[in-house]
Amino acid sequence: MNDYIGFHGERIFEKSISRLHTPTAPLFTPRFLGDKWPVVDYIVRLEGLSGIPHFFAQVKTTQQGYTPSGRLQARVTAGELNALAACHAPTYVVGVDAVSESCFIVSANGENHAAMSTLPTAFPLDRGTRELLWREVADYWSQRAPPAFVSRFADPGGNR
Repeated sequence: MNDYIGFHGERIFEKSISRLHTPTAPLFTPRFLGDKWPVVDYIVRLEGLSGIPHFFAQVKTTQQGYTPSGRLQARVTAGELNALAACHAPTYVVGVDAVSESCFIVSANGENHAAMSTLPTAFPLDRGTRELLWREVADYWSQRAPPAFVSRFADPGGNR
């Protein structure tokens, strides 16, 4: 049953993140990485930009509802948060309420490396949040200048 709940939550996330923003285009295109990937469930590409601007997402689905203070009862371990924060890209945890089919997003980029026994619901994955998310990730990739990569597997004879 847990596998089904997780599968169901992943489809809810895909539907939510890829909703049309204009009559003909979404802001994001999600790609599921498969059940065997550790920690990261999705790579999500930003539409409308050149290059490969993207973010990583882990989806946590629950049928347990909310705490009295309104937090989603879904758990993320410290190990999962640390692994997400180690990615060299924006990373997020998406909490999915399987009953209401609601999604909530929270950053995993080092703001909190402790386990989260519940997830905040401050950022529902609605139109406004999707716009802010797109801008945040676009800003990250527009300012980021990774160092030039030099491989040890370069052709020793040069370009002949």
